[in-house]
Amino acid sequence: MFGSSFEKLGQERRVRVLASYGIVSPQVVEMFDTIRLIRRKYLHLWSQDHGRLPEDAVASFHAGIGLVVAAIGQDVQDGAVILNPKLVKYLARQGMYEPPPETAV
Repeated sequence: MFGSSFEKLGQERRVRVLASYGIVSPQVVEMFDTIRLIRRKYLHLWSQDHGRLPEDAVASFHAGIGLVVAAIGQDVQDGAVILNPKLVKYLARQGMYEPPPETAV
């Protein structure tokens, strides 16, 4: 692809290729960009001021969670990951999920 294998392309280029083929949404591209740009500041630019480190850490964490949710086809509501019923069924079959006990009202 463009003179190189997909794996050898840089992260930014790989994400753009996935977006151009419609494999990832604009929101996923934005989350990848958030992480890439924050990571670049702290790992590649030695002069980076660390005053925004807490805010950048939270932004990276939220983008990472968003990517995981998008990758496994789940949803987020009020900060909680809502598992797809098919995933719940698979996890239960694997012995990795047990439904919570019903609570009496």
